[in-house]
Formats: sequence, structure tokens, C-alpha cells
Amino acid sequence: MRLNLTFLLILVTHVAFCQFRLYEEGIEKYNEKNYYSAIELFSDFLTKPMHDKKFDADSYYWRGLAAFKLNDFVSSSEDLKQSLALNHPNAGNIHWFLGKSYYQLNQLNDAVVEYTNAVRILGSDKVKEAQILTERAQVYVKMDNISAAQQDLQIASAIDPTNKKIKDDLNNLVLAKSRSTSVPP
Repeated sequence: MRLNLTFLLILVTHVAFCQFRLYEEGIEKYNEKNYYSAIELFSDFLTKPMHDKKFDADSYYWRGLAAFKLNDFVSSSEDLKQSLALNHPNAGNIHWFLGKSYYQLNQLNDAVVEYTNAVRILGSDKVKEAQILTERAQVYVKMDNISAAQQDLQIASAIDPTNKKIKDDLNNLVLAKSRSTSVPP
């Protein structure tokens, strides 16, 4: 009986270690930019019945990022939302990538919401805040909400006054706005 319990304990430990190895290899493949393999490994990990559930939020996060890198924005957004639902600690970046995904899917209202959430969470990092505002401004332009885009770019420019791209985007937006409001002779 004691031998059976020892064998069972060794077997369970071995199975758990092998499943954890799938998770580790998934991160390695992601870092190597082998996104297809990363997705496959995280998917294998998540489908194992005895996997350690404490790595679920992280697995969905990494799989979502890998899908994003492969331009699979539907899968990316699904995994990132699942990661948020499981309280992943990197919520600000998750909202940021959700905003990017929704923009690519032309779900512009959802993109604005996610970028806004990202700014709220990551706003203490001024460089990231300026980047997020610049990206949200692109969404507003696509929605034909030029005044909101201009406001985001002005805030981003105030945060990062040396960023040439932000200044160029703002100048181009102001130019386009003045052309559209000017009356032809």
C-alpha cells in the first residue's frame, strides 16, 4: 500500500512537471519569436486536466500576445479578455493590446474604451501614456472625431515634447482640419 502511494505521488509530480514544462517552453518560443509554436504549447498546457491553474492567466496572456504578433486579432482579443477575467497583474498592457486588436478589427468604439482603460491604469508611465494617446488619436481620426484626436495629440505632445512623430501627427491633423473647414474662394 505504501509503495502504491509513493508510486502515485511520483507519477502525479512527474505529470505536473511535464505540464509545467509546456508553459515554460511556450514562453521560450514566444521570446524566440516562434509564435505558432508558442500558441501550440500554451494551448496544450491549458487543455491538460491536471495543469496548475495558477498559470492560466499568464498562459492566456502570452498566447494572446503571440496571436497578436501573427495578426490574429480575434484570437488575441479573446485570450487577452480571458487573461483579464483571471486577474492578470499586467492589466494596463492587456487593455492596450485589446485597443490595438479592436482597432485592427475596425471595432472602433471598443478600441477607444480599451485605450482609455490603458491610459487610466498606465498613466503614471508618461512615455506609455503618450504612446497610448497617440494610438487612440488614430482611432478618433478613423471615427472622424477630429477634435478628440487633436486633444489626445496635444496631451501626448505636452507629455513628450521631444517626440517628433507626435508633433508631426498633430501638425498634419491641424492642417487637415483647417483644409476641411476653409471655404473655397
